[in-house]
Amino acid sequence: STITIFFMESFYKGVQLNCDNSAAATSLLGKILISSKSHICFAQDIYCTKIGEVYSPPTFPGFKVFVAAKRSEIPKVALYISDNIKGTLISQTSNSHCVLFKLSSDNSVSNSEYILCSIYSPPSDSTPSLKLQGLFSNLSSNELSNLIMCGDFNSHSSTWATLSNTDSKGEELEELFLQNNL
Repeated sequence: STITIFFMESFYKGVQLNCDNSAAATSLLGKILISSKSHICFAQDIYCTKIGEVYSPPTFPGFKVFVAAKRSEIPKVALYISDNIKGTLISQTSNSHCVLFKLSSDNSVSNSEYILCSIYSPPSDSTPSLKLQGLFSNLSSNELSNLIMCGDFNSHSSTWATLSNTDSKGEELEELFLQNNL
């Protein structure tokens, strides 16, 4: 699994973690959130336990977890948001592979609203842009300009990794990101 730590402005600290569908990596999320003093975690390829007919990722004290899978679907992504951050799940655009959350403007010193997106495109997914269609068609240009997207697209591009050869998924994503000014 890979971990990326980043800052949003000067007051939010975020972590991005690909759990590789590992129970051990997914269960470490809580420790990573605490040790990194993060407010937000974008998690992909998470491991979920089945409780009755519902699959659920682990929960951690001090954090709300947001997933958007249908009752019998296995969520592949989650957003963990600190209890002291206000906002809402954007349910009309979220699904088992893409979760969006809108931070309330009262959380930001600059009064900016952010759209957070955790996304996963499995290796077998030949068209990752299909996971993003609802995102681009339902968000305004202002919302897209404040979009923070962290994901595992299982794609390669020399645009975001200089030692990587661009594959067809990478080309498709490059084009989609350019078309939407990301």
